[in-house]
Amino acid sequence: MSNNIDGTMIIILTDAYSDQAYIPETTKTTGSATVIGNTIYGESTTDTYGGFYVSKPRVRFEVSLYSVAIGEIVWKATTFTAGNAFAGEKTLVKSLSRKVVYEYAKELGY
Repeated sequence: MSNNIDGTMIIILTDAYSDQAYIPETTKTTGSATVIGNTIYGESTTDTYGGFYVSKPRVRFEVSLYSVAIGEIVWKATTFTAGNAFAGEKTLVKSLSRKVVYEYAKELGY
């Protein structure tokens, strides 16, 4: 164990793509009315939302833990990470990290 390194984690990106999701168009109308004497004054506003596609990133990784002490891979897993339309690389890496730690701890009985 030179340099006090017990092991190395190897992460390989094996697949990456985007799913398209359609956000349907919806409208919302709000209004108000005011009565002054015998006259009603009204106004309304209509807002439109959606009507477009968003991309959702999907990535698959192969993760291996290599033990320096015995000179071989001691743990191997594959992960699939799916982000929402606002997910970037940081979000996907955080998700991968959490998933790897969770799965490894679970396998060790924690």
